[in-house]
Amino acid sequence: MHSIVEANEEEKQGVCSICGPTKLYKVTASTCTNGYYWSCELRNKQKNERRKNRPRTKHQPAQTYSYSYDGGTLKLNTKQREAIIAKYSSTCAICNTFTDNPQIDHCHRTGRIRGVLCTRHNTALGQFKDSTGDMRAAIAYLDRHDTTHVYEVEKIRDIV
Repeated sequence: MHSIVEANEEEKQGVCSICGPTKLYKVTASTCTNGYYWSCELRNKQKNERRKNRPRTKHQPAQTYSYSYDGGTLKLNTKQREAIIAKYSSTCAICNTFTDNPQIDHCHRTGRIRGVLCTRHNTALGQFKDSTGDMRAAIAYLDRHDTTHVYEVEKIRDIV
């Protein structure tokens, strides 16, 4: 295996255990403590050839979508997921607006699918961990603190 046994980083020259005296190439590597390692000319060339000849694959969307719940995991394939989204016309069940990125909402206790939501409302329900008590408390909080009860900036400055 090629390894650099001597290195002059300023001149980018070194000695490889296999190639002997060689030009050095700095290779970025997150696994190295300093973030890089030195490679000899031949190893660097071989690596670049492998990278260049590697078959290119296009990004494939997930074939299986997983939704976790207390009793396990609900798995849907792409056709099942698209059928559910089509059933709800990509419309959020809370704000009743069309969404480009529909999220399938499910009960985290039973795993049952409840409908389709926009990202904003799906995230909000997730933050409340599906707790209707916490959601009611949040609504009551907002009702108690409508704009007529909010401190004006000047009054807050006086308090501090």
